[in-house]
Amino acid sequence: MQSLCVSKKSAHWRNESIDAKIRRNGFTIMELMMVIIILSIALLIVGVNLDSLIPSERMRADAKAIGSLMQFARAEAACKGVNYGIVYDLKNNAYWLLVPRSVNGEYADYNSADELENSEPEVREKLFYKKLEYPVEFLDVQIGEQHAIKNKVVKIEITPLGLASGHIVHLRDKEEKTEFSIELNTLTAAVSYYDHYKEFKEVVDYEE
Repeated sequence: MQSLCVSKKSAHWRNESIDAKIRRNGFTIMELMMVIIILSIALLIVGVNLDSLIPSERMRADAKAIGSLMQFARAEAACKGVNYGIVYDLKNNAYWLLVPRSVNGEYADYNSADELENSEPEVREKLFYKKLEYPVEFLDVQIGEQHAIKNKVVKIEITPLGLASGHIVHLRDKEEKTEFSIELNTLTAAVSYYDHYKEFKEVVDYEE
């Protein structure tokens, strides 16, 4: 009877040890979500590169890349609890992501538009820099119902709560004489694509 009890206790200890090891070596739900997001972006990049080989699909491929950057910025801001920035250099046909630097696992807290706009350059890292290749170019960026901005550097704020400056990025293919629109919706967080020039329309959410 004593050996049976010892055997049961030993088995119970082994099970607890295995469970602890699984918990120690396992992934959290947030980590799994981030892995899925990263894999999705990697697959999207592969698809974008294949699309860009077809002349008629070059602008669509660039639009998908910009849209994926918008979605990635939103996911990262929500996960890390800090603001991210997307920068469009319209004059030089380039864009990139601004990522807060981490010190001992802590991120600089830039949670207002003024701080994001006026922060020191070294505070945030420039990641995923990409330049549009001829004949695709930026036409303009429209933020909210403001007038379209051309030939300037435009910064868009992405907050941890999933709120962002609703805006539309307009692209143009100089050879095909076609235009394309990428819209980030502030309420739904959805990125929409249009094969024409789309004006921004503010979505109002209210209760009667």
